[in-house]
Amino acid sequence: MSQSAYHWEARRKQRIIERKQTARDRLEEFMAKEDALQAEDAAKRERERREQEEARRKELEQHLRTRDKGGVSKSMNDRERELERLLRERTWHNEIVKRMEEDDSNRSQTLLMKDHNQKEKVLRDHGLYRGHPAYCIDAEYA
Repeated sequence: MSQSAYHWEARRKQRIIERKQTARDRLEEFMAKEDALQAEDAAKRERERREQEEARRKELEQHLRTRDKGGVSKSMNDRERELERLLRERTWHNEIVKRMEEDDSNRSQTLLMKDHNQKEKVLRDHGLYRGHPAYCIDAEYA
């Protein structure tokens, strides 16, 4: 009886091993199919992308062959004139801003000196000395 029990146990273990192997084979087959589908999809997308690029290139070549050649030089001249005008406006604007900043700097310096002189008078009336403006006015504001 012990040999038959051993025999049945061995057959059961063998069935378990076979089921495991079958499941592993099915999984590998499924993964191989998935990989093949992904590779096929990637190849299809790449082919479509190349076809679109080719179509776009052909359309551009067709456009370049059939466009109006006289308008090109005119538009280039227009663009150059527009660029020159914009450069002139930019330099004019930068000069105005620079002049305004200089005026602001001069005005703020004048205001700081007036403030310093006013405080100096108040302190002088109380018998105190304010000091030289260079020591009292921050360089940041000068």
